[in-house]
Amino acid sequence: HENGTWFRITGDGEIIGKQEKIHPFDYERNLVVPGRKTQIFKTKCKFGVVICYDMVFPEVVNSMVKKGAQVIFSPSRIVKRGIMPWHLYIQTRALENRVPILAANVENHKFGGNSSIVDLIEKDKVIIPKLMKLHGQKSASKSFVLSKYLKSRKVRFSDTRKFS
Repeated sequence: HENGTWFRITGDGEIIGKQEKIHPFDYERNLVVPGRKTQIFKTKCKFGVVICYDMVFPEVVNSMVKKGAQVIFSPSRIVKRGIMPWHLYIQTRALENRVPILAANVENHKFGGNSSIVDLIEKDKVIIPKLMKLHGQKSASKSFVLSKYLKSRKVRFSDTRKFS
């Protein structure tokens, strides 16, 4: 996502969709033309892609989930000093929207790695985010029962009230 765009490409190399970064960060403002809408991609599930700094804005994940996303992927380039707040954002977005988030971060001398997977567990009718940090791992595998999120998501969204 070097220029603020993530592409969905088939096994044959055909581009079948893209998600543009909606909120360029700091130095990117002169380099990246912001996107204007969220996209949903369908493979074996429906998913959205939240690019880096877009995770800070609740409306981005919320828009994707309301369009049917069952999982959120988030490729990022978070600097080392920003890892702790980034982990709070991905857990909060997962909790707010009742959706698992797989968040990958570049790891090198500048960027802090700590890619993570956020799952949700329910204990006595309370939903709790469960953060799995991938310390130095090149890959990880996690299975989700996506139907388990649906009931909780419907309840959560039906509780939303309009206000000013």
